[in-house]
Amino acid sequence: MIDFKKLQNGSDIRGVAIATENGPEVNLNKDNFLFIGRDKKIQAKVDLISDTKTGLKLYTENQDSTMLQDLTLSLHRVDLGEITSVLPYMPRITGLLNGDYHILMDQEEHISIASDMAVMGMTFEGASIGDLSTEMVYLQKDGD
Repeated sequence: MIDFKKLQNGSDIRGVAIATENGPEVNLNKDNFLFIGRDKKIQAKVDLISDTKTGLKLYTENQDSTMLQDLTLSLHRVDLGEITSVLPYMPRITGLLNGDYHILMDQEEHISIASDMAVMGMTFEGASIGDLSTEMVYLQKDGD
């Protein structure tokens, strides 16, 4: 558990889950937090999951002393049709998105990003694309 007395310089953000009329039940971990330090370091522990099994998890690992930042965002069963239906000028895309996005920053402030995403049953403007998945890695060059 994070010792919050050591987190004196930054912003500590907490959340609560409130049900909406005719909406799915949403659960948020009681010990949730998102801390953004003045040193630009993020610490987080957020588990937001609905009864439809749609979920978002944002968490940091502090076990590797060689890393300044170790942040992971996981998305589960995100309905792209619900998102694109409310965004103006966005093409109509449907399907269920699952993905993990992992961001690391080492002692020399070099950033690396790894992602693993899959969309099941994807359509674009009504045209069926099928199941689509990808894995991507970004490694910052030395000197950049």
